Amino acid sequence: MTVAELAQFLLGAVLLGAAVAKLVAGEGGRAALRSYGITSSSARAALWAVLIAVEAGLGIAVAAGVPVTAEIAAGMLTLFAHHHPRCGLRGPPAPSRHGSVD
Repeated sequence: MTVAELAQFLLGAVLLGAAVAKLVAGEGGRAALRSYGITSSSARAALWAVLIAVEAGLGIAVAAGVPVTAEIAAGMLTLFAHHHPRCGLRGPPAPSRHGSVD
C-alpha cells in the first residue's frame, strides 16, 4: 500500500466515522447544525440526513479508490471548516475597540 492509498483510506474512514457519529448523536447532531445558522428544526433534520448519506457514500467511495472522490471529499471538508464559526479558516473575531470580543 502506498502513502497515497493509505491517506485515501484514512480519509474514507474519517468520513464514515463522521457519518456514524452524526447518526449516533441523533438530536444532538441535528441541534449542532445551529452553529451554521440553521434555525429551522425541519431544515436541520433534513440537512442532518443528507450529510449522513453524503459522508457515508463519499467515505465508502474514497476508501474504495473511486476516482475524484478524494478531491470532492477534501473540498467538502474544507468548505465545512471555512463556514463553521468556531473553527473556520477566517480566524477568530477581531476584538472591539473596548477590548472585548464581539
